[in-house]
Amino acid sequence: MIIGGDFNFYYHTEPACQEILYGQGLDLIDPINEMGNWHNNSSYNNVHTQSTRSATGGYAGGAYGGMDDRFDIIFTSNDVMDGSSGIEYISNTYIADGQDGSYFNQSINNNNNSQVPQDIARALFYMSDHLPVSLMFSINAPLSILNSNNHNTNLKFLNSSKILVLDFKRVEKSKIIIYDLTGKIVYLDRFDSQKHIEIELLFLPKGFYIVDCLLQNGRINYKFIIE
Repeated sequence: MIIGGDFNFYYHTEPACQEILYGQGLDLIDPINEMGNWHNNSSYNNVHTQSTRSATGGYAGGAYGGMDDRFDIIFTSNDVMDGSSGIEYISNTYIADGQDGSYFNQSINNNNNSQVPQDIARALFYMSDHLPVSLMFSINAPLSILNSNNHNTNLKFLNSSKILVLDFKRVEKSKIIIYDLTGKIVYLDRFDSQKHIEIELLFLPKGFYIVDCLLQNGRINYKFIIE
């Protein structure tokens, strides 16, 4: 799980920030481990994302006052950090573009920027009162072929023919739902008294998907990719 946005948090102990971190049954973390009291605190000058202007200016309006707040954050679940679910954060790739740590309470283009060329620093100043934040991930090869055996079910995806194959150890009554990464249901069907199921997915474009199998005595989720 990855959650990002302009949260307007001044410090990480605010109730809303704590709700994101610990309040929904799945704990989230800060990939760069920079939790704290960010507001007007020079100890966090290398992660501040707002404001790019020390005074009025820029094409898009917005606040000013210089770089002294970390309003823009991307949180991830722990499995993204250790790669246990196939997607892994690449160390040292989390950045606020243009933030080299030397602009506390100053404009982002106040002097020569060591992270981006000066024309980019000027563009960041004029574009918005916030800096864009980004990070990179690696996607492990096993996601390209789904082949699992769990809960008495063998499940595999054949990319060559775009066929999802489910083999149950016994006859099962099942409901099969496939979601894309936006959460949209792209396939749904029910099967009565089936031991072997083949689902042709030629209609689906390339991308990541999640298959959710609701069985008589359990539920199974798997991720797969259509290449």
